[in-house]
Amino acid sequence: MLKYITAFFLFVLIASCGRSNEERNNTSESLKNSSTIPKEELHDLINSFLIEENNKGLIVLQTSEVRKLENRLITQNGDTVIDDTLPAPIWEFRFNRRVFNNIVEKGLLDSTEAYYIFESMKPNFTIVLDSSRLYRKAISEDKLNSFFSSGNDIEGFRKLEVATGATTFIILSTPLLNKTNTKAFIAANSYELGQHINRTHYMLEKKNGNWQVVFKDFNIFF
Repeated sequence: MLKYITAFFLFVLIASCGRSNEERNNTSESLKNSSTIPKEELHDLINSFLIEENNKGLIVLQTSEVRKLENRLITQNGDTVIDDTLPAPIWEFRFNRRVFNNIVEKGLLDSTEAYYIFESMKPNFTIVLDSSRLYRKAISEDKLNSFFSSGNDIEGFRKLEVATGATTFIILSTPLLNKTNTKAFIAANSYELGQHINRTHYMLEKKNGNWQVVFKDFNIFF
């Protein structure tokens, strides 16, 4: 079991957070060209659910990309281009239409908004947050990776606690917004030694100039 956890956490940290400088530069350009919400407001949006969230783990400053899960297999010249026929790995933020249709059924999105949000998912689109603007303590992905470089998760979490006082870290998905930037969807994965991965979905809405959590869905992955 320990070997599984060690390999799992190390893969999560490398696959979810480890990106080359070239990819980061491309991401920065993507943010400049594609983000339609001011960075200050982006942090207000994220803080609005961090204040409500009971988990006191460190926020990883690099958000994780969001991908569509369309339950399809597409091949080209004998090579698999897209394979959504298998469940998404639990550390990845991959969502199908059903996630947003459930929110539509609760009256928190209309079908047009749900379609727009689903189609707005951009692979490799991530954001580096500003720790000084966050309500919660945060950690850079490079610093987090350094604690787990030995491949020993017990040692890694011990180093994390000694250095930061925290025993949990949280990876956020890149926020998805509706066309008018008045509604947003964010997912958060919480990691703790010896525990399951906790995944929470948040739907937020901007009311009277302030972001508010209007929907929260909590899941535990084994």
